[in-house]
Amino acid sequence: ERLSLIGEMADSLAHDLRTPVQVLLSSVDVIRMNHSDAETVACCQRMELQCDRLVTITGDLLEFSRGETKLHLERTDTGALIQQFIAFNEDAFRPVGVTFSVEDEPAEIEVDTMRLRRVLQNLVSNAVQTLNSRPGGRIDVRAWVADSILYLSVRDNGAGIPAGIKDRIFDPFVTHGKTGGTGLGLAIASKVVAAHRGKITF
Repeated sequence: ERLSLIGEMADSLAHDLRTPVQVLLSSVDVIRMNHSDAETVACCQRMELQCDRLVTITGDLLEFSRGETKLHLERTDTGALIQQFIAFNEDAFRPVGVTFSVEDEPAEIEVDTMRLRRVLQNLVSNAVQTLNSRPGGRIDVRAWVADSILYLSVRDNGAGIPAGIKDRIFDPFVTHGKTGGTGLGLAIASKVVAAHRGKITF
């Protein structure tokens, strides 16, 4: 029942977001036409990425509530995937006082880049909230390919996952110690990884 309600809300939200997102994108086009300097162009690109992200997030919720994950595979490489993830999130993660380490071993991959960025975003967001700006907080993100398998690793030096929820960590609505947590981030991440014929572990 809760998933069904989320599906109805996501459907309504996707419909309601369409007009303001289109207005934002049109405004970005006008700015870019009148200001061609590198800084403005880069800002416009970031705004477009975030608008795409808004639409994708509601789509993810809608698909999740229906028990499906449709992939849009494209050829890319590990470096591009990680750099896009950083571009999407650096403004959000910069002020939290956590040291980030990002590393990739160059390799070609075929993945749904938008959805894998979302997986990384969910994992890193959880790590950031767990560390809670504590002194010495550190998060390491790594991507590499071995035997034609893409590996993504997110590590932090926080307290770890509580024993009481370890068996249910990827189930919907399971959350712990986060203000306003919905318990859907890891459940959606798990669905995306499974759709790529992969597995997620900790």
